[in-house]
Amino acid sequence: MAASVLMLAGCGSDATSSSGAAASAPTTTTGSQAGVASNAPQPGTTSSQSRAGAAKVDACTLISQQEATAALGADPGPAVPHSLHCDYELSGGTFIAVSAQLGNRMSYDTERQLTGGPTPQDVSGVGEAAFVIITADLPDLGTIVFLKSSQVVRISLSKPGAGSSPDAVTTLGKAAAGRL
Repeated sequence: MAASVLMLAGCGSDATSSSGAAASAPTTTTGSQAGVASNAPQPGTTSSQSRAGAAKVDACTLISQQEATAALGADPGPAVPHSLHCDYELSGGTFIAVSAQLGNRMSYDTERQLTGGPTPQDVSGVGEAAFVIITADLPDLGTIVFLKSSQVVRISLSKPGAGSSPDAVTTLGKAAAGRL
């Protein structure tokens, strides 16, 4: 479930601007970081992100196990890295999924425009810009997306039967933004 949420979310993250430039670098995995996403350019390539000195962030470092436990209501154990995101999971579809991609205001704005559902709610105090989405159709799933330090971060919180609140995902967003 967590992977499908982030895969759908990721569809807007590789958007192309009207000038034809990619909004974010493609994700690759290197041998020493198997299972951890890396947007580092490959030898012989260049990108605006590498010229600007921005580095790919390990999504598993953005939310601590203690913060995940507080949000989920039980200890999920250590974070589980995947190629494009990181999960904290309990049984029954309860999870936190975190992804971070190199980005800028344009890629953040594209992500916001492609939410494909309810109107995003702006939140303050999280990075340079942030919004939260909780839909009436999926009240158990809440997501915050924020921009900070050349990173567009998406955190989804699913709590079947308990609901997900804007406050809960905003708290996770503030914790993650504080680590960038």
